[in-house]
Amino acid sequence: METLNNNWIICYHILMKLNPSNIRFIVILLVLYVCAIGTSANADTPPSIPDNKGVKSAIQELFADAPQMISIAQCESGFRQYTAKGTTFTGSGGQYVGVFQISKGHTSNAKKMGFDIYTLEGNLGFAKYLYNKQGVQPWRGCVKTAPTSKTKTALLTKSMGIGTNHPEVMTLQKILNSAGFFVARSGPGSPNNETTVFDSKTLDALKRFQCIHNIACRGTADTTGYGYVGPLTRAALLKAAKEQGL
Repeated sequence: METLNNNWIICYHILMKLNPSNIRFIVILLVLYVCAIGTSANADTPPSIPDNKGVKSAIQELFADAPQMISIAQCESGFRQYTAKGTTFTGSGGQYVGVFQISKGHTSNAKKMGFDIYTLEGNLGFAKYLYNKQGVQPWRGCVKTAPTSKTKTALLTKSMGIGTNHPEVMTLQKILNSAGFFVARSGPGSPNNETTVFDSKTLDALKRFQCIHNIACRGTADTTGYGYVGPLTRAALLKAAKEQGL
């Protein structure tokens, strides 16, 4: 409306500067016509309604090296960030937001990091952050695990730490990978490429597992058991193995 008022004010001043003459009436009509055109051109247009075009391709590009996350997006929302009305798609009574159905409880922390989970860019960005930090654990309900023999049970009896070289380290890595706390994305330590060596990558994955399961999130192997497989951590790992069918 401010733009419209300005147009008429300008036209008014133009009219006032014109000298009286026989053609003044015609000039006035012409000026009014020009002002009307300007008014129409500057009228506010309604904002476009956000839609889900390009959502799938954006996810495929962002998670090109993590196809499981593409499947998760389809499982969680059907690649929807917005509803047909252009509002943000939510689930479970509004508790989960957007294409990756991120918990509403993350909203504040996400904003501090520069992510608005109610927008497509923010939802994907924070999902990438969670994936890098926790793997697919936040979306375990949509994670498909390979079928395993029901008679096979993971064997984990040994206390282990950085530098340990033992067959049970391979079991440890398999549990971590299956639970979404990937030791490696590819190569040694990655799913189906587990090793018997407790290296720095295994240490990092184990620490993430311990922190998420409230076992330890700071300190050292000697002070708090952080980064070490002791009785408490071993029990949590075996529980995770059972849940994953290992």
